[in-house]
Amino acid sequence: MIITMKQNTPKEELEKLTSRLEEQGFSIHFSQGKDYTLFGIIGDTSTLDEKLIASNAYVDNVTRIAAPYKKA
Repeated sequence: MIITMKQNTPKEELEKLTSRLEEQGFSIHFSQGKDYTLFGIIGDTSTLDEKLIASNAYVDNVTRIAAPYKKA
């Protein structure tokens, strides 16, 4: 799963989301660019509710990654 955060998301909000996901047992691949910050969620994300994550005011998009892409 990839979570795209909105531009200029406060550092505290990024840390909150990271902590919440890590507490659930996920590893996070964090990538911050000029326009976006991405969270690559590593682990079995079938238990994560996309709609709940997307309801965060700082989340721009949530993309679930299909199995064939994981093998690439």
